[in-house]
Amino acid sequence: MQTNPVSCLKPVLCLLLPIFFVIVLKAAPGGLDPTFGNGGKVVTSTNGFSTSGVVALAVQPDGKTVVAGDSANFFLIRYNPDGSPDNSFGTSGVVNTPFANGNPSSIRDLLVQPDGKIVAVGTTRINNLSSFAVARYNADGSFDNSFGTNGLYTMTFTTVPEASAILLKAAIQNDGKILAASGSRIIRLNPNGTLDTGFGTNGVYITPSLGLEGNLLSLPDRKILIITSVYFDDGRIGKALVRLDDKGVPDNTFGKGGSAVIFRNDEYFAARVLALQSDGKIIVAGNYQLSFGLARLYPYPLRTSRPSLLAVARFNNDGVLDTTFGTNGFSIFYSRKYDLETQAVVVQPNDKIVVCGTIYNLMNNRFLPQANWDTDIILARFGANGLFETDFGLNGLASTDFGSHQSEDGTVAGLQPDGKIIVGGKFIFTNTTSYFLLARYLDQ
Repeated sequence: MQTNPVSCLKPVLCLLLPIFFVIVLKAAPGGLDPTFGNGGKVVTSTNGFSTSGVVALAVQPDGKTVVAGDSANFFLIRYNPDGSPDNSFGTSGVVNTPFANGNPSSIRDLLVQPDGKIVAVGTTRINNLSSFAVARYNADGSFDNSFGTNGLYTMTFTTVPEASAILLKAAIQNDGKILAASGSRIIRLNPNGTLDTGFGTNGVYITPSLGLEGNLLSLPDRKILIITSVYFDDGRIGKALVRLDDKGVPDNTFGKGGSAVIFRNDEYFAARVLALQSDGKIIVAGNYQLSFGLARLYPYPLRTSRPSLLAVARFNNDGVLDTTFGTNGFSIFYSRKYDLETQAVVVQPNDKIVVCGTIYNLMNNRFLPQANWDTDIILARFGANGLFETDFGLNGLASTDFGSHQSEDGTVAGLQPDGKIIVGGKFIFTNTTSYFLLARYLDQ
């Protein structure tokens, strides 16, 4: 059963337009696309049914965009290529699905299958225990009853901590099987929504590390690439790439015993998200934190912590760092005025790399209470060889600000069929109300 608590989507563009301004050049790569929404932006009220903003985004082959937000239900909205609600989806563009007998549920990732069906993964509660939850929808937003049980699949672990019983990211393999990852486990479902018991141990791979980070990738040969947190020999915590074979077993042909450490010059690299270039090389994006000693080379008034920098690394498909990329395998962008937080990465057809995230204006001092932070969406682009592209946006950064005393976070990103970049996130108006936010940027 689907309910629609939102009688109609309520764009608030008309109310907010007077305070909008952008600091990118519209005619340049990285400029807002004036054919999308209102001047490149869409802000949608959900009438309180989702307070998280957009947490998942998937672009369909026809250019429509499906987004999801954190809610008591599985809550999805689909937009037409021009940014208007797609009334052919659910009810007035909205699907709001009570899950598992009305228990609280929420989506964390979305996938669009080649046949147009939509897969949503997240969490629900069964017998008062947090449980994995997967739903599959037809293209019109109705449940696909050929999947799982009436369109739903759930799995409960009685021994898994609450925080690990949430499916955070998913991927579709080229044989139609569905991978879904939590903080410590990966499960694989057959195309019909049954557990694939030939994967891992009875359908489940349990990481021996401290836990999974970021997204996961299904490679063309159906091997699986993930980021994990690990302990180093000296006791520090860092990040590593891990590759599994098609059966859910560490692939010993990758790195050392199936894993490759992500580190640079003995400094901490908070790897968050993965993407592939056309030749199979692996792009890892995240944040790079300088030591306090090196941070003194990049001073900023009122700074009391190490600066956070946009960082991209590239690995060959055997797990060896590709030192032909950027500078010795890494490309890093630093701003004295801003802290930069990476949330998503996409690789364009020409292998250029677009990093999306949130920019914190340090003029307002990030170390004040969070309610006083001024945050904006930020995009940066690196060439296929890792060089920072200063002709993207303004001096290399495309930043969209909705006015002072507002907060915008760019959390997810995707590429449309025409190469335009679409970003989803959260817009907080006057520190009280959260809205779904979409912005679309020109590729060239």
